[in-house]
Amino acid sequence: MFKKACENIRESIYLIDGSRTVRRGADKYETSDSCGTAFLVSPGYLVSVAHVTHKNNSRKEPQNTKFQIIRGPELGNPMEIATLVAKHPTDDISIFKIKEKENQKPIKFNLSEIRRGESCGILGFPLTSVTYSNEQKTLGAIERFQGGHISGFNDGIYELDIPTYGGSSGCPCFGVDGGVIGMQFATLHMKNDKGEKGEHLSISAVIPAERIISFLKEQKIPYN
Repeated sequence: MFKKACENIRESIYLIDGSRTVRRGADKYETSDSCGTAFLVSPGYLVSVAHVTHKNNSRKEPQNTKFQIIRGPELGNPMEIATLVAKHPTDDISIFKIKEKENQKPIKFNLSEIRRGESCGILGFPLTSVTYSNEQKTLGAIERFQGGHISGFNDGIYELDIPTYGGSSGCPCFGVDGGVIGMQFATLHMKNDKGEKGEHLSISAVIPAERIISFLKEQKIPYN
């Protein structure tokens, strides 16, 4: 059902890696702290989650100092530098500037009403691993698709019935036609009466396209 949509979306998604330069004694070295997915909204501009801009993917931690990206179909090639343009003060949205190239294909937003029960998918690079050997960093990333349905709309976000992989943040969420309806940014867990996470995932949370577009407009950044 999503085969054609995935073929199109994969041309627009990027693995993004945020890192910090730290000092150990007299030496400086780079440590990778955050990985996620980003997607092209117009030539030269990516959207991702804001928490990928911070150490350990947490906005409570210091901000990362370096961001690198690689487009999905080009995994295995050297990564390129991305520049943080802006991050939303409350919504989990960030915008990055990258070098424009001829092969860049922005996603297309879908602003139609999305109803409960409609099929949707997300595509990106969850479960990305980071390893170091003699301070040489290697990212182990696999492009993964996850499919489900819209289960609800609550507090301004879509809720999906997908038990998403860890590290799915920043994946575009799209319908069967490939139109992007939002961005996955969190998974909400069931908790017991002691406040501990349960064994079962409840819902995955998606920021609607309208809120992403609103932030792009504020930053005077074009979108498709």
